[in-house]
Amino acid sequence: MKATSFNLSEWAVTHRAMVLFLMIGTLLVGIFAFTRLGRLEDPNFNVPTMTAVVAWPGASAQQVQDQVLNRMERAVQQLEHIDNVRSFARQGYGGLTLWMKGGTSAADLESAWYQARKKIGDVRGEFPDGVRGPLFNDEFTDVYSVLYALSAPELRWNELQVLTEDLKRRLQSVDGVTKVSVIGRQAEQVQVEFSSQKLNALGLNPGMLIDALARQNAMTPAGSTEGAMDRVFVRVGGALRDARDVAEVPVEAGGRLLRLGDVATVRSGLEDPPSFTVRHDGQAVLLLGVTFDKSGNILKLGQALDQRMDALKATLPLGVSVDKVADQPKIVDESVW
Repeated sequence: MKATSFNLSEWAVTHRAMVLFLMIGTLLVGIFAFTRLGRLEDPNFNVPTMTAVVAWPGASAQQVQDQVLNRMERAVQQLEHIDNVRSFARQGYGGLTLWMKGGTSAADLESAWYQARKKIGDVRGEFPDGVRGPLFNDEFTDVYSVLYALSAPELRWNELQVLTEDLKRRLQSVDGVTKVSVIGRQAEQVQVEFSSQKLNALGLNPGMLIDALARQNAMTPAGSTEGAMDRVFVRVGGALRDARDVAEVPVEAGGRLLRLGDVATVRSGLEDPPSFTVRHDGQAVLLLGVTFDKSGNILKLGQALDQRMDALKATLPLGVSVDKVADQPKIVDESVW
């Protein structure tokens, strides 16, 4: 006898109720899965690269390479899954880039970055005096999901910076927010301006003013005294805190003791010219960049962030405007549909 093969079409026609049940079940499962799909503009991926940069003002490129970078290279060459290390040296600064082998898992990369920081930190004590850093960077995949532009024409720039820092701390507590950065901030400085002719008339030179400031602001141990029951540490006050303290620094000129404010103009302000500025609609602003958790639903995180920002706007002074200039949750929402 000839074996009868299974006929799917015949089975579907004779079992209409079962086919209808499977279709409805598949539809419901698809809807359920769709509501729980990842919501990101770009897929997550790992960048197997980390950089470490050092600064050594006044040193030649050869000195940076021999006395700093070579020590760092020997330290990181002990890591597992390492592919290669490349370094560069310039006058006064240098750095190295560490590449891991392709296919290294995210967990292994996190462990490698931790071990790299640890091993370089172990040799940090061998660096010559004056070396600054190293500064590490392995966050190449971090993307700002939302950008807010803050402006306040009636406030001074340093007041706007204080206000922006306060908003940063409050937004950081939103569930799903991993990092909030302030972009366009300018460093505050105490500026000392002097006349070369006036200094020459008093028998001074710029180096003497610099030495006076360095001695006053030097952090040196003041010692301690031993008691019957405990040890009391001695601390010397007089650290420079603001422009008024800088103006009171003593400077010796021709056997006389003068104030720095008597021979130079001391004032506080922002770095001039600024190293980095941000403009929105032609106006200088500060940006708040918000980075979300990569494993979270960006639509729900965006809604939670909007609710928090709406509540914070009500507490801001009059004249402070907050404009959303980048909205990744909105883009993802439109793309999903």
